Amino acid sequence: LDAVQHAHVRGVIHRDLKPSNILVDPEGRPHVLDFGLAKFVDSTGTSHSITHTNQFLGTLAYAAPEQVRSDPEGADVRSDVYALGLMLHEMLTGRRFIDVDMPITEAIRFVTEVEPPRLRSLGREFDPELSTIVQKAVAKDRTRRYQSIEAFAGDLARYQSGEAILAHPPSTWYQVRKLVERHRFASALGGAAAVLVVGLATTSTVLAIRTERARRDEVAQHEASDALVRKFQDLLSSETYEQFEVRLLDEYRRATDPDVRLDMARQLAGTLGLSGSNVAASVLFNDIRGALLGRHEAPILTQVGDASPDLWRARLNEWIRTGDEDDPSAIDARRNLARHLYRDGQYEEAAREATRVLDLATARYGARSRDVAGIRLLLGDIDLAQRRTADAVTEYRTALSITSELLDPRHLRLIHAGGSLALALALDGRLEDAAQLYERILDMGRERLGESHPTLTTTKSRYAAVLEALDRPDDAARLLEEILATIDTPSAGSESDPPHLALGRTLEHLAIVCHKAGRSDEAIRHGARLVEVRRREGDPVAIADASVLLAAVLIDGSRLPDAALVLREAVKGREDDPIGAFDRLLLAHCEGDDDALALLGDAFAGSSLATGHAEAYALLTGE
Repeated sequence: LDAVQHAHVRGVIHRDLKPSNILVDPEGRPHVLDFGLAKFVDSTGTSHSITHTNQFLGTLAYAAPEQVRSDPEGADVRSDVYALGLMLHEMLTGRRFIDVDMPITEAIRFVTEVEPPRLRSLGREFDPELSTIVQKAVAKDRTRRYQSIEAFAGDLARYQSGEAILAHPPSTWYQVRKLVERHRFASALGGAAAVLVVGLATTSTVLAIRTERARRDEVAQHEASDALVRKFQDLLSSETYEQFEVRLLDEYRRATDPDVRLDMARQLAGTLGLSGSNVAASVLFNDIRGALLGRHEAPILTQVGDASPDLWRARLNEWIRTGDEDDPSAIDARRNLARHLYRDGQYEEAAREATRVLDLATARYGARSRDVAGIRLLLGDIDLAQRRTADAVTEYRTALSITSELLDPRHLRLIHAGGSLALALALDGRLEDAAQLYERILDMGRERLGESHPTLTTTKSRYAAVLEALDRPDDAARLLEEILATIDTPSAGSESDPPHLALGRTLEHLAIVCHKAGRSDEAIRHGARLVEVRRREGDPVAIADASVLLAAVLIDGSRLPDAALVLREAVKGREDDPIGAFDRLLLAHCEGDDDALALLGDAFAGSSLATGHAEAYALLTGE
């Protein structure tokens, strides 16, 4: 994924990703081959390729729908997402989606119309979140796929680390609309017939869904969704525009229950756009507007892309109004509300909602359930954000205890929960306890994830900070050097290979702990590398911070001329910045002004400065 994303950032779309174009070397590293069909998109958005236009490009078994339609040049980064998603589907299931012996016309139909089978439909051993990720990657409609390889890889990383994924399974009504859309393209009356079908089926469907949704598990919901789509497909028939509109409105008007009418309007509104029925649309949207004046309807807000806490609050209020607060869907809505409030920084309200959902989930699922463990992790996050470190320790410890009972000792969720507890222990001042826990987490992580996994990188970085605070700089440096070995390639920071996000932070920390350990030459080397990386990133403030940190290490090693050279560049780039005054005082010290360091200390006493300056002064004075 990283290799393809690397190409995409530079405007190169592969267009022929398939297993035979992925080479794995003896060390287990994959390499992407054969860019012969690649398309290059320049900075103006103009595409260039070495192939002829208006011809099929790629391998049919892994081609995205847009590649086999009339405009193959319309393939973009999402076409590569589709191919990689299909390969992941094949790796997990052991089955090819398109058989090599399939007739070409049937293969094209599979590419353009047939969805790959959901993982969960093939066996309960597939995690529903993983199934959702794969399903999103191979969506026929590219607007519903991951919009970049980075987004695809991000959800896979979140899944591996036990975090909430961003993808959500497509709704039944989205599937119905896509079915209608295919029929519209096949027949001029397809849209009209489709809305008629929805009108005929809606009342019974809505009532059935409202009655049964509280007791359906995830697999049953998928099966019901598939059955509904098949029912609409069976009912599709030709009928005149006037006939379908009359039938539709009659069905709608016969519904007397206000909630059923609102549900019908909500569900039909998305489909009406395919039929062009302005009269029916006007009736339905006026009814929706009137209903919404009295209360919010979360599914409609979802359709317009509103992912704010108001969405989940609206959905939750609907469940509370109907007396179903302990329904699994209501519990999910309240948990999502608490999570969104936490992410928005509304910690007090988030804590109230999370505490309430903890009570509801405990009553429904049991105090030692996986759901309760997840909610306690969220409560710990909220406590930590409010600096209630002791409370966070309690919540995280309970979550870890529950998770340990339910999952394999090496499960990713255990590593995640353990890391959260270790961080809370450290922030609560219990450094020895934190260090012991971090050591256990690293042992699990090395066995389960490998040295280069992002979760392990974060764990090592936090553990190194704890070791530094325990006055164990050599041990801290060892961990940071392990991180550096996995993220600092020979060309990292160059124009052709952007630096890893953690590279600068790791180099900065290494320079500091090596200095504290008396390893001056190593501290200088890491400080110089930090300046080089910051220059590549191009942020003047970050460059100056790195420069003063390097200068401080050089000064402490009695290399004043070298320090002065580094500082002159920092001063030159910040002549009009007030913080530049601190740079100039450091430079004056290097150039022989004996009073400069004392003046710098006085200035620091009343200022809040960037990390580089604060660390520089601490290294110079020992304070």
